[in-house]
Amino acid sequence: MPKRVIFYIDGFNLYYGMISATRYDKYKNYKWLNLQLLAENIVKPFQEVVTVKYFTSNITGEKDKLKRQRTYIEALSTLPKIKIYYGTYQIKKSFDKNIQQHVTYPIEKKI
Repeated sequence: MPKRVIFYIDGFNLYYGMISATRYDKYKNYKWLNLQLLAENIVKPFQEVVTVKYFTSNITGEKDKLKRQRTYIEALSTLPKIKIYYGTYQIKKSFDKNIQQHVTYPIEKKI
């Protein structure tokens, strides 16, 4: 009997990692990554992917970015082993020593 494996994917970090990676030609097609297929190609022959849990939050701001995110999530949700979990953004405030001022930025949190 194969060992059951569950993948946990942080959508926020995956997205920004992929954006960063696309500056290299060989990674330009990975923005529409099939996460179920990725998981199934990572496991060993004695393992079985039972689910892929994708954690994300709806982005705010630009409508075109939100539309692209929703389209990607809709595509992922058609895959039988993908489960989507939504969190929310919280605004974090901190002091940036480099520019000597307070800054705010969103962080993804599950509530």
